[in-house]
Amino acid sequence: MKTGNELSNSIQPRLKIMVSKLILVLLTTLTFPGCFISFKNPLPASQKLARDERLLGKWNGTDKGKPYSVYFGKSSHGEMTVAIPENPSYRNPLCQVMTTKISDRDYMIFLPDDPRDHDYMVARYSLGGVTLKVCMLDSDRVKEAIKQRKLKGSFDYAPWGSALITESSEAVLKFLKSSDGQAMFICPEEFNFKKVPN
Repeated sequence: MKTGNELSNSIQPRLKIMVSKLILVLLTTLTFPGCFISFKNPLPASQKLARDERLLGKWNGTDKGKPYSVYFGKSSHGEMTVAIPENPSYRNPLCQVMTTKISDRDYMIFLPDDPRDHDYMVARYSLGGVTLKVCMLDSDRVKEAIKQRKLKGSFDYAPWGSALITESSEAVLKFLKSSDGQAMFICPEEFNFKKVPN
């Protein structure tokens, strides 16, 4: 099982290119396809990362009335793979994902395939029966917090530019636990999914 310290430092454009294929569908609205929020420093070693078996399988969603699906499969070392089965233009699997629980909330941690890449992305999620709801960090709210020095980080000033949060491992955990951090997540309707029976 991996710990937070096994994710490490430095911004990696390749991760953004790789995960963007999933983000375009799963973690960002299609109106703002470039707004990626990534973290530089790993979660503390005490924050265990694992695989939420409840996510495994195929989930159906819709975006602007168009159906699509996301598939979570088992991988090595407790990880999961994420794929978009119906679209051959995407590189499948798209990336590796692990999960963790912080203050009774569930989070997906999107990991790079290349061990040389270390930045990671975070999404909050909730499961209820056969429904899955995914929430993402809002880039405008994160950028504003960085501007006001409420968060340490950097960002691209372009309207669709990405942001990198450079807080320490302990501060990242504190941020995700805080009410201010929770207020930066948004949960678009496009990221509501229903489980496909096996």
